[in-house]
Amino acid sequence: MTNSSEQKNIILDIVARAAQRPADTLQPADSLTDLGIDSLAFIMMVLDVEQALGRPAFNMETVGQLRTVGDLLAPLGQ
Repeated sequence: MTNSSEQKNIILDIVARAAQRPADTLQPADSLTDLGIDSLAFIMMVLDVEQALGRPAFNMETVGQLRTVGDLLAPLGQ
């Protein structure tokens, strides 16, 4: 099991890969749309996060409301 900091890094790395930019340039307020992440890339990113964490990471009823990098990190308390 990974701790919260490791989980944050996993998520940031996956977002960075989808956005094709370095993870250390991402900010919580960055819009996923502004990062160039379209709906297909978003779905793939969510699946990659859940596979990397080895568990469901997001509520599937509200996953469509995730709009920013910070929204993706919110379940971790970051």
